[in-house]
Amino acid sequence: MKHLILCLGFIFASSDFTYTSETQKVLKTVETSTVTPNPYNLTLDITAIDDVLYDLEISMELFDDAHFVSPNSKGDYTGVFSIFIYDDTKLEPVSKLLETPRSIQENDPYTFEKGSINWVRVNTLYNQKLKRKINDDFIINGHIQFTIEPRCTLEKIPFIITYHNGKMKIEIDKC
Repeated sequence: MKHLILCLGFIFASSDFTYTSETQKVLKTVETSTVTPNPYNLTLDITAIDDVLYDLEISMELFDDAHFVSPNSKGDYTGVFSIFIYDDTKLEPVSKLLETPRSIQENDPYTFEKGSINWVRVNTLYNQKLKRKINDDFIINGHIQFTIEPRCTLEKIPFIITYHNGKMKIEIDKC
């Protein structure tokens, strides 16, 4: 991208070229065509169920035929939708990840296993019960990981869970 802009700059500087609105349109098209937005939107929320139990909610909104491997898939697939919490001495999962709506097994001849796989192809909500193990304030890091298809990229979405003055909060770590 930088090379293209440098080349265009050199051409403009070395010629009697007049910078017009048409040129601006071409440059804007080149600039925006290199931006690839995510084919999904992931949002996080956490709510208290009781004094020590919480419900972590992950909403996956999919666009442009995007899909990923469900945690309900049987088999050893790379890039299965997973949650990783780095410190289980303060907060631990106490249930299996619940998927709504639940994905359906499909026969997929293109997978390495050459068999059935659960592809998530619709907007889906995930819920994970978490138990707070200490009463002190804390900050915990983690990430959500999955391979988004058909782009075939491993996505790692870092998050931060904070517990402060009796309130639990989760947010995507934008750093």
